[in-house]
Amino acid sequence: ETFPDVTVVQTHRDPVQSIPSICSMTHYVWQLGADRPDAVEDGSQWSRIFSDGIQACMAFRERGHDERFLDIQFLDTVKDLIGVVNRIYDFVGKSRTPLDEDQMRQWKEETAREKRQPHAYTLEKFGLSESGIERDFGDYRERYGIAR
Repeated sequence: ETFPDVTVVQTHRDPVQSIPSICSMTHYVWQLGADRPDAVEDGSQWSRIFSDGIQACMAFRERGHDERFLDIQFLDTVKDLIGVVNRIYDFVGKSRTPLDEDQMRQWKEETAREKRQPHAYTLEKFGLSESGIERDFGDYRERYGIAR
């Protein structure tokens, strides 16, 4: 409402995966500077932050601002990154060149997931459960067709 000309690219990933992922990252950083980092507290904080943010975003969209958003499924970025980027360019009204797409393909090749060390985490480490995620994010998952 403050920025009426802003468009938003909103990516959607199953909170069963995204919440423990962000917890894992932030907990790692927390361990660097805290005497007693608490993984369960980390899980509680980030689940609440994301749930509050998602609820506020859905309410904003329901007030008549849905056309300002482009919804992107996280799995689509894994399967067809160039196609997703092209959708974003189209949505914001920007043009691209063959060189842009070549550079995107090069970046995708250089940063391929299989070239990186796996990022392992579980819900349980952070005091979370699938049933709790379903309770807190059920409306979001249903609205945006996020697979269970």
